[in-house]
Amino acid sequence: MTTTLELSRRRVRVYKWIASAHNESGQARFDDIRDRLEEIGVPTLIVWGRNDRVVPVPAALSYKKRIGDNAELVIFNHCGHVLQMERPVRFNRLLERFLSS
Repeated sequence: MTTTLELSRRRVRVYKWIASAHNESGQARFDDIRDRLEEIGVPTLIVWGRNDRVVPVPAALSYKKRIGDNAELVIFNHCGHVLQMERPVRFNRLLERFLSS
């Protein structure tokens, strides 16, 4: 079982990567992110809401394709852009399984 501390450390690494994808004024550098997805060489969990109107599902499929075999894509039905809040139990179980594998 993965400890809370280990999960927190992994989460910090993810947040640092996300933060590096923004410029000094806080605006996202989406082109930079997409261009770098192929560089990801570690297991990656992509979780998406099927009804996401902010970033639709085709983007998730594109991200999965660019990352390749290291990526696992899970799409939650009946969820939008903040599925971790819409389906917290399912999301947390999925995340815990992924992080402990």
